[in-house]
Amino acid sequence: MAARILVIEDNPSLLALYSDLFEDEGYEVTLQSTPQLDLTTIMAATPDLIVLDLLFDGDLTGLETLEGLKLQSATAAIPVVICSAATKSVEEMQASFTTMGAHFLKKPFDLDTLLDVVRHLLNNNAALPQAITS
Repeated sequence: MAARILVIEDNPSLLALYSDLFEDEGYEVTLQSTPQLDLTTIMAATPDLIVLDLLFDGDLTGLETLEGLKLQSATAAIPVVICSAATKSVEEMQASFTTMGAHFLKKPFDLDTLLDVVRHLLNNNAALPQAITS
């Protein structure tokens, strides 16, 4: 059975890129263009991993989504990869992402690096080696 990836991103071009990239790798992909998802919507997608943008219309709405995911027992263990254009404030939050069990990739990122991170998290659901994230 293919792993399921939920992508939450407001940029239609990036949504299409994620969809093509992950489907070409054999993953089932669900796309969402808004971070305001309730637990029911997320659980209906039954994701094994979530790719999440942080900045939506200039607001850190994705951070609220991440915090909500990690507070719910039904979604707390789902690995999250944050892919976001790193403003100074986002870069300063990287330690809190790690504390919440999320992994950060700064846009623009290398597609092979993203795939390495996704494969690692789906296979191990553990901390990433520094070589993958740098």
